Amino acid sequence: GGFFVPSGGFIDDPQLAAQNLMDAARHFGAKVSLRTSVVAIEKSQNKVLGVQLNNGETIKSSIVINAAGPWSSHINDLAGVSETMEMSTRAMRQEVHAVPASEEFNIIDNPVMVGDLDLGFYSRPQPGGTLIVGGVEADCDPAVWIDDPDSDSPTPSIESWESLVWRLAKRVPEVSVPNRPTGLASLYDVTPDWTPIYDRTDLGGFYVACGTSGNQFKNAPLIGHLMKELIHACESGHDHDTDPVQVHCSMVNETVDLGTFSRNRKPVAGTGTVLG
Repeated sequence: GGFFVPSGGFIDDPQLAAQNLMDAARHFGAKVSLRTSVVAIEKSQNKVLGVQLNNGETIKSSIVINAAGPWSSHINDLAGVSETMEMSTRAMRQEVHAVPASEEFNIIDNPVMVGDLDLGFYSRPQPGGTLIVGGVEADCDPAVWIDDPDSDSPTPSIESWESLVWRLAKRVPEVSVPNRPTGLASLYDVTPDWTPIYDRTDLGGFYVACGTSGNQFKNAPLIGHLMKELIHACESGHDHDTDPVQVHCSMVNETVDLGTFSRNRKPVAGTGTVLG
């Protein structure tokens, strides 16, 4: 059996979407420093003072948000807050492979994403006449943890390509299998329960929006709203740890309990995969 979600969707060009978000941020006054890394978190008397960059620049700020993705655990270490958090984050390698689309399963006729938890893969069509296929953390696929995100290669491996593409071909026999791998590899930012951390920390003014575990990209605008409300409440003296902030989402008339995303929560029951 299975289920169909007609209101679902996907972003067929995440790089362009990220560029658009960056341009929008600049329009509203944000300064973007590309190809620049954080080398230190400045602090005094348990209060954050800013960040030091690898180009020698220091950005002074009483509020710092760690949204560093696969590098988030390193930033938390620099801030000295990792040991005070029950939840941690780790970088996990993920690969996505491309194959020619079939006549029945393509971006024009059937633009749907398919998740096959039996065979352990997901696939969707994309522009250019191809399908992409990736894994869903099946038990037969060992997790590949990366200690240094900067050292990982974006080149897909033969082993992952053979495993995932053949699973897709078994489910969609019309798919033709290329002679060599085509695709890319990147990193998820994963928590033990695959649920994000949107929270304050024990260092005053230092907040975290990390551990998104590969499933929060389309939620980015909402996450910005959640973090704004969280920071406003905490900086106004609210004790979020004992009385979690509740954020009303006017577009859907629902309330989000930010305690769900606490750094000190008990693990949330879920699939233990990118599906959340």
